[in-house]
Amino acid sequence: ALAGDAIGVTGTIGAAAAGFEILRDPERFAHSATAPRLVRSHLRPEPRVDAARLLVEHGVRAAMDLSDGLAGDLPKMLSASGVSAEIEEDRLPVIAAVRALFPGRWVDLGLRGGEDYELLFTIPADRWDALERDAASQAITVTRLFERQGVRYYAVDLRSTVSGRSGESHVLVEVRRSGRSWIVTYPFAIVL
Repeated sequence: ALAGDAIGVTGTIGAAAAGFEILRDPERFAHSATAPRLVRSHLRPEPRVDAARLLVEHGVRAAMDLSDGLAGDLPKMLSASGVSAEIEEDRLPVIAAVRALFPGRWVDLGLRGGEDYELLFTIPADRWDALERDAASQAITVTRLFERQGVRYYAVDLRSTVSGRSGESHVLVEVRRSGRSWIVTYPFAIVL
């Protein structure tokens, strides 16, 4: 990823995590017509092979599947590039069923819910429109997570840092809210 790239994701996010939550408390969601679809999203993720081919054709710079959720996987991508990102909350591609069944948690499910196996990617911003047109013609959904400038550099504010485990390194990731946006920085990794 380079500063100025567009950050995108295929499909929708948060459905698999919502399906997991439904499986944990099936009685609560017994009368929901959309619950079975969300449970299927959790139990049977579909590989995005056609979307991956399309991304390669359009010159994607970096891509990975969202197995650990957007907040878990985006920092991994950013660490390799030395950049940070801003994601507009309103642009998170979380389907209406998740928003309706989890009105107070849909953002969290979209950011931290994993196992959607959608593709997270960066692409030069000037290639976004062509990608979006070709994706639509093939019934592939792509969403740009930050409309104004894509990947941007940000100062690190370690006051809101959280710890996590990533392979053999202990990583510090900052995810903070700024208005209706989320700032994700990956300042450094300490190898154990």
